[in-house]
Amino acid sequence: MKDTQLIINNIALPYASHDTYKPSLTPRTSYQRMISGRMIAEKAAPYWKIDYSYDKASDALVGALLPLLRGDTDLDVAFVIPDSGDMLLRAMKCTTKPNPSIAFWSKGKHQWHSLVFTLEAVEGEDDA
Repeated sequence: MKDTQLIINNIALPYASHDTYKPSLTPRTSYQRMISGRMIAEKAAPYWKIDYSYDKASDALVGALLPLLRGDTDLDVAFVIPDSGDMLLRAMKCTTKPNPSIAFWSKGKHQWHSLVFTLEAVEGEDDA
């Protein structure tokens, strides 16, 4: 069994391969148009962003996760950085809401397909 990569509010998500679990330190830039018409870019501290996708998720997992991910509250997220193996804990929001579908029935229970979402850190990294 593979190690846990992602934990959201104490719910451990199943291991996903590197093409479906992508944490990245993302630059944060905002653009503003000055009165003169000139456009300026203001760079702020980069933030962590996690793209996650999983197929064949259990009904219990999806039932526990969907209300959290579809809500508008901060989530306590622990995640592994693949290159270093370090686990970080950050407050995050779900910015791409999941919309899974039922893939098939197995032993009287359905399996969920396309559990896909994006998490973004609420605050930037000061020392990045």
